[in-house]
Amino acid sequence: MNNQTMNNQETIFIVDDDQVILKYLSTFFSKNGWDVESFESSKEALERVKIKQPILIITDLDMPGMDGIELIRNVKSNEKFENIVLLVMTALNENHIRFQSFKAGAIHLVNKPINPYELEAAVKSILNQFSKKTTDLPTVNTPQAIRKSAVETWIHEAEQIVLDNLTSADFSLDELAVALHYSRSAVQKRIKQFTNLSVSKFIRSIRLEKSLEYMMEEENSIATIAHKVGFKSHSYYTRCFKDYYGIDPVKKRRELLRESIIHI
Repeated sequence: MNNQTMNNQETIFIVDDDQVILKYLSTFFSKNGWDVESFESSKEALERVKIKQPILIITDLDMPGMDGIELIRNVKSNEKFENIVLLVMTALNENHIRFQSFKAGAIHLVNKPINPYELEAAVKSILNQFSKKTTDLPTVNTPQAIRKSAVETWIHEAEQIVLDNLTSADFSLDELAVALHYSRSAVQKRIKQFTNLSVSKFIRSIRLEKSLEYMMEEENSIATIAHKVGFKSHSYYTRCFKDYYGIDPVKKRRELLRESIIHI
């Protein structure tokens, strides 16, 4: 990018409820020639997108009201905005938050505290790659709506296959590849490309997210839940759960049950 202000098609939005970070990043990008608009809430940014579409949105994840993941989902659910590239920044370390952001449609994640020079380098690299991909893809026979639908369908099919084999602790890449009628390498490449996860982490994330549903059934012990979602031992399930959600499964269950009572 040069040091001239971008046109309307190359505006970037920055979204963060932290005013200090928002002003800091907005000033940095503006001084480096970017056309920047900043927002303290996802709701404000989403309303503005309807009027002026940016080429890229940089959003925080942990915000009050509509969080960053919900903003991403809202943008990606509208075909008019499907060309907008989404990048997230977060201080959250929980793996499930990262997985959900990529699953929602983000293509890159930057950890806080933010180094603005590294962030700008990432933005330039992402936009350059995105531009090449858009140029290389046919626009008549494979419009973006069809490509997007195909990706979502493929990921949904992969998730459903894992769910259908949930109790099998040995279910792995080999079985998934056979069920999808793809080679092992193709499945690895696609899942990494679409979710930014390895196949083993993709399968494990589905197991762990499904376990939350079983937690709402009070008759299920944690050991029973671990078995139902395909973990060979209670201790391994607990370790994976804590690594993924950042909290012990017993404590998480208490939170879920307490929230369910509050919302009755």
